[in-house]
Parts: sequence; C-alpha cells; structure tokens
Amino acid sequence: MKRLGRSFVMLVLAVSSAAAAPLVPRAVLKPTTGGVLVEAALSNVGEGDVLTGVWTANAKANLLECAPRCRVVASVPLSVGTTLGARTRFRVVLGGRFRLGQKVGLLFSFRGRVAAVEATVTR
Repeated sequence: MKRLGRSFVMLVLAVSSAAAAPLVPRAVLKPTTGGVLVEAALSNVGEGDVLTGVWTANAKANLLECAPRCRVVASVPLSVGTTLGARTRFRVVLGGRFRLGQKVGLLFSFRGRVAAVEATVTR
C-alpha cells in the first residue's frame, strides 16, 4: 500500500468535515519582514471554538498572541465575529518568500475540523 502524503490526508479531512467546521470566507496575505500576515474574518464560529493551526503546502504558520508583545501560542480561542490581522490581539504569520498577487492555499484547523481557503498576497 502506498503511503499517503500529509497534504492529501488534510484535503480529505477538509472535504469530509467542511460542513461542521467554522468558515473562513475570505483571507488575504499582507507582506511583512520575512513572510506574510494572514488577515481573515472567521464565521460560523461558536463560543469555545479554538483555532489550533494554519498550514500551507510547505509550512505551518505561527499563531501569535500580541498583548502587549507578540509571542507564539499553541491555539487561539475564538468567539463570534473573530478576526485575525495586524490590529487584532491574535495573529497568524507565515514565514517564507511570497510575491504580490500570489495565490496560497491555506488549511485552518479547529480541534480536528478543517476549513480550506485560497488567499492572495496583497499590499
């Protein structure tokens, strides 16, 4: 039996659990020093939901809590109307080289459920 790649398994999970997962209707990536910052509004989120990770095809993003200084955290607590971005308490950053206009597939993981979204690198 051939070994399945991690990305294929994540895609299967995304398709099989999309109805139950919180939604990420739109996300954009803003360039930063050494990578990009994910800006996204999460919907279909209930009290007590938790964001446990964000992945691309090549890497896992860092989840940050920025209050007053930024530090890496294992998860982000969610509530109704949660947004992620430069001016929010919780942020998601991806390291690497990105170019303007580039489309990047992201998988958001919520305690065993996942949501897939395509984000574009913008200014």
